This record gives sequence, C-alpha cells and structure tokens, in this order.
Amino acid sequence: MSTDPSVGVVQCCKRNAPEDLREVLDCDRYSLRETLCLQRCGECYETGFVVVDGTKVEFDVDRPRETLPAELRSETRS
Repeated sequence: MSTDPSVGVVQCCKRNAPEDLREVLDCDRYSLRETLCLQRCGECYETGFVVVDGTKVEFDVDRPRETLPAELRSETRS
C-alpha cells in the first residue's frame, strides 16, 4: 500500500472486478485495494464499479479497457 499522498486509492469488490482490472488501471497514479465487500449492497449485481478516493465510478466489467474513465487507465499498457 502506497503512503504517497499523490497516489489515489481505487477500491473494488473482488466479486465485481474483472481479472484484468489491475492491467488496465494506471498503477503509477492509483493504488488498487481489493476487498470482499464495499458495503454497497446490491450495486455489484447491477453494474461494474470501483470507488476512487470515495467516489463511485461505473464501468462495463466485460470491457474495462474501453469503459473505465481515461484518467484511471494506463496509457502504456495494451
């Protein structure tokens, strides 16, 4: 876990996050924290989402590279 204040925190539910989320996420600017539950009952059954510095951000779990907001994606990975 990073202690650098310039690194944001992305939280995700292990049941809801696609396996390649870590590959898509810009790990230089964001620290990924996976948990079993984010205490947002039922939301993980409706849509894919992560919580970025306390704010919910939705994306398509089948297409995270295309639907995760650009500011969260790594531009250097294919």
